[in-house]
Amino acid sequence: MKNGYKGKNNELRKDLAGEYRWGDTGQIVLLFVFLIGVISDLFLLKVSDSLQNVFPLFFRIVLIIPLLIIAWYFIDRSHKIVFHQERDDLILIKNDVFNIIRHPMYFGSILTYLGFVILSFSVIALMVFVFIVVFYFYLCWYEEQILIEKLGDQYKNYMKEVPMLIPLKNMNATRIVVVAFAMLCSFTGIIAGYFEILQGNVTPNGLIISTIGQEYNMWTTYSIYDLMKPYSALTVIPNFLITGITAIIVSCLVIIWAVGFIHKKHGVIIFLFLSIIQLLVGGAFVMDMAIITGITATRINKPLRWWRSHLSDKLKRSLSMIWPWSLIFYIILSIVLLGITILGLNNVELLNYLDIAATLMFIPIILMIIGGFAYDIQGERRAV
Repeated sequence: MKNGYKGKNNELRKDLAGEYRWGDTGQIVLLFVFLIGVISDLFLLKVSDSLQNVFPLFFRIVLIIPLLIIAWYFIDRSHKIVFHQERDDLILIKNDVFNIIRHPMYFGSILTYLGFVILSFSVIALMVFVFIVVFYFYLCWYEEQILIEKLGDQYKNYMKEVPMLIPLKNMNATRIVVVAFAMLCSFTGIIAGYFEILQGNVTPNGLIISTIGQEYNMWTTYSIYDLMKPYSALTVIPNFLITGITAIIVSCLVIIWAVGFIHKKHGVIIFLFLSIIQLLVGGAFVMDMAIITGITATRINKPLRWWRSHLSDKLKRSLSMIWPWSLIFYIILSIVLLGITILGLNNVELLNYLDIAATLMFIPIILMIIGGFAYDIQGERRAV
């Protein structure tokens, strides 16, 4: 092995498996589209002005600093391991960051884009980001077909041990669904707490409060959110400032518990207890979602015998394939609906369509849950 390898045409190297021929070009094109989208949004179209005014630049910078540090680490380490060390022949690399994730360089790139989406708070950037993520998933899939062809069972076993792009080792699909549901509950509570803090050291008029005060209310036309006006909550704390701080703290505890401990003994009970506290301290009305999350969490790492016997093999395969796409659709729709609830959308016709979308939200939720079960069942078969 030669260290400090630089300058040689990588296509001629025997120790590299190969890549998608349009991969580099596609990444460059998407980078330019992303930059053009951000610049046009910030300086010309100004689609996201209201969103950027809600969350100060300093707040966004604080959020992205750890994200970019993690991204740089994964990109730098993987680049040095793959390209700065020339080997005599193609071998499976599974040490260092490759023991955490199979495609650390692409993962770092996605995190970098995500950081700039957060920094710009641009709706156009978010839309382009979705296509970028899909493209990187395709690159991963394409390159893995080459690696399977050249390394065979050795790489297939590696695929079972290490995740592709989401560094959540040993987390099954059901657990990922639970985390996705819990994130919606938690982020809703955090955003509610943020706007409650903005209302200051003021006493609410009652137990039911409007988390977004009149000063920050961006709605002029109400439609599907009439009863919410547009974002209400319950609090037993007679002070907006204190209830907002408490809501953020408890909401953070909810997501921390869901990610790390909900699958453990009494984990679901403690999660529901935290969700009730979130409800009582101004963390928005998300108890229905918390209950669904808790019920789904009881199936983590369980045999799933009923589903195993009642779903046909063909249906299991179909549901397991649909599962990741229903997860992506759920996340995008949740972000859109949550953003509209906060920012307002004074277009009654469009709001009526979104009302239908919100009503149909149960479809991706059901597909996520059952699809997650099917994916885990299929995963057990692949591991045998």
